Amino acid sequence: MRNEKYLFVMDTAIIWLKYLILIISSLWFWPVSCTTASIVGIQRLTERSVHHFQIGEAIPHKFSVVVFPNLAEPSFTRITYANIASYPASAFHAAVASGFQSRGGEDSESYTVQAQSRTFQTIEVMKEGDTQTLWSTYQLSASGITPISSREFNIGAAIVIPFAVAIATLICALARWLRRRFVETEVEY
Repeated sequence: MRNEKYLFVMDTAIIWLKYLILIISSLWFWPVSCTTASIVGIQRLTERSVHHFQIGEAIPHKFSVVVFPNLAEPSFTRITYANIASYPASAFHAAVASGFQSRGGEDSESYTVQAQSRTFQTIEVMKEGDTQTLWSTYQLSASGITPISSREFNIGAAIVIPFAVAIATLICALARWLRRRFVETEVEY
């Protein structure tokens, strides 16, 4: 009785192992796994560059705010947080809900007022370039500018793609070897 139960468990395990080997060694596994690993890997690396300042994280030097030097015109200037002292408090208030400007080539800057009341504005600034995109979110109130969060997407995160391809290739090669060894030939036990 005990041997029969053991053989049943072994037969079931071998059947599931064969199915797993067939799936991994199939032709669609390689492109699907490379694509999935690249997308997930890039997203994970991007998530590592998200900063929330309300929990005490340091403000990065790339954190930016928008300034409206001439209140009569809708144009704006993006400056770093370290340079806000050289502008009057009234220059930071956004009169228009959003703005966009191109800096030539692939570079562009924009801002969006995400929330607004009589006492504050929550503004998100985005700087998009050839190789990276930076977002900075802050709250403007009578007491000044309070950084909320920032995030960065850097094309350098695409370094995971060759690793994803290499790992998927190794897994596929191992699965094909196992398929030739165990699935295509009947295993005696």
